[in-house]
Amino acid sequence: MGHQHVLEPELRTNDGAANFARHLLTKAAERLRRGDYYCQRLGLHLSWTGDLGGWWDEVCFNETRDTGFLLGCLDQLWPRLPSYKPLSVGVVLLDLVPASQHQPDLFDAVNQRRQKLSPMIDRINDRYGRRAIGFGLLPPDVRAFKGHAAFHRVPESWEF
Repeated sequence: MGHQHVLEPELRTNDGAANFARHLLTKAAERLRRGDYYCQRLGLHLSWTGDLGGWWDEVCFNETRDTGFLLGCLDQLWPRLPSYKPLSVGVVLLDLVPASQHQPDLFDAVNQRRQKLSPMIDRINDRYGRRAIGFGLLPPDVRAFKGHAAFHRVPESWEF
């Protein structure tokens, strides 16, 4: 489960790609929770301008659907990124586990409390509008993005 985006020319920097990846991950994590899943891996992929190809890396963890935790995992991947000019960025949540089969970690009470924060943010955004509250402030050009072009699925009404 994931999202990808071809960056506008003004966002084709490492900072622009990082900010847009955070936006995409926030959307993917919300879809994960709405689908009633947990994930065990986060993948990040970028393609470069010119004929430089692309890059992929991932991080593994215990089952989660906490956006804050996933954003921290994304931050772990950025230092590994080559310094080419990015053309597109994508995030993927992998190794999905249905909530009915989720095994909570008995020794991680902090994470169990944090797991409640993201669904609460989802409910606030449902009530007061998309992006009424979130995990940090994204730059204006990322916040202003409203485009949707779903090629593999029909977007849900809450995604607009």
